[in-house]
Amino acid sequence: MGLFYDTHSLFVYISEYIKEDNREYRWNSSAMAAFYVVLLVVGGILNQIETLPISLVVASIFVPLAVLYPLYQAQKAVNFALESVEYPDNSRLTWLNWIWIGLFCFYWAMIIYALTLLV
Repeated sequence: MGLFYDTHSLFVYISEYIKEDNREYRWNSSAMAAFYVVLLVVGGILNQIETLPISLVVASIFVPLAVLYPLYQAQKAVNFALESVEYPDNSRLTWLNWIWIGLFCFYWAMIIYALTLLV
């Protein structure tokens, strides 16, 4: 339950931060937090099952990708909340960013390769 409360409190904090500046941003922080936690739980359950029908194998691939949606919405809200704050530009990717991107692509390539072996 800690994950739900932590995620919910973080998303609500973002909304409250925006309201303190007397600005409005339309997003449902509670729904996004709940959606995020549900996706994490479903993904965890799917990863623990040893033999899955092909439809659930496909779902177990796309559930971790779906987790990105509530995180993206939260990031958009944070960006809106911090519009008025001066911060250094970080619009460029560094070599370390490219390493992480490469590792992520390699990870998904291995998953897709493993799936081709199952079929």
